[in-house]
Amino acid sequence: MAASSTNSPCIVNLIAALTPSQTSPSTPALPVAAIQSLLSLISHSTSKTMRGLVEEIEGACHEMERWGREDEEGQKIMRGRSWIPLRSGCELFLRYISRVNVEEEVSTQGTALRRRPPSPHTERG
Repeated sequence: MAASSTNSPCIVNLIAALTPSQTSPSTPALPVAAIQSLLSLISHSTSKTMRGLVEEIEGACHEMERWGREDEEGQKIMRGRSWIPLRSGCELFLRYISRVNVEEEVSTQGTALRRRPPSPHTERG
């Protein structure tokens, strides 16, 4: 895999989460590490729209999955664990983000509909 993918912020955060240290000898489960990495991505995102943020997260998810599946360094750091839990954490996070976005849009649209004055063309009974 190209060196650029290892240098991506999402992969760097994932590697940091999966590498034991002296202060934290245990590592989180792969789905948790993926979610932590995606949360970090959100806090540093420059996206102006929700759709842009979702696309950025989707790209990072594909990048992490590819890293865990195909990258020699990724397989070494994951110490033989399957990449499937990594993918599951990403999908769960994406589903949550998408759901929050839809609920927010519905709530906003509902508020806008309640505030709109009645149309003069509607019959009143």
